[in-house]
Amino acid sequence: MSAARALLRVAGRDVRRSPWRSLLVGLLILLPVMGMAWGITILATVLPSGDARDTQQMGAADLIVQAGSSEARRNAVFPPGTRFEPITNSSGRLLLPGTSAGVSITARDLDGLARGTLTIVDGRQPTDPGEVAISASLATVTGTSIGGHVELEGVGTLLVVGIVENPWDLRGRLVLRAEPVD
Repeated sequence: MSAARALLRVAGRDVRRSPWRSLLVGLLILLPVMGMAWGITILATVLPSGDARDTQQMGAADLIVQAGSSEARRNAVFPPGTRFEPITNSSGRLLLPGTSAGVSITARDLDGLARGTLTIVDGRQPTDPGEVAISASLATVTGTSIGGHVELEGVGTLLVVGIVENPWDLRGRLVLRAEPVD
């Protein structure tokens, strides 16, 4: 206890002799610590939570199984009553007058296990093979809206029935189809 008292007396004497130097040393310690705390707070606020990342990737599903496994093998591995829903993702070309634009094409049931991965902002989810929902940025590029038509290379002309949004890529050029993409 006497050693601590002696250290405090020496420190107090040093602060009284040169208060500006003591203030500067205090600030040089305080400012970086405060900056790191501020930066960590901003990162924690801006970055999505683990649950949000999981929902974006998996929706309401507990597990994603890659395509290619046979139905017999799936039935041997998973318990009876397991629900499977196809989700497909591919890239394609949207044909425009005089040019074309690259797009991401996906097919998934947004009311099923893929709930939460994408959001229908306007209109509805496509239900027929000749229908699509497109992202707002794609609607701007094509100059079309709900009730209009877009043409996908290798697929043909499709009716736009909705505007879809990927909350993780608001500028993405996305086409949501009703049927799995080959």
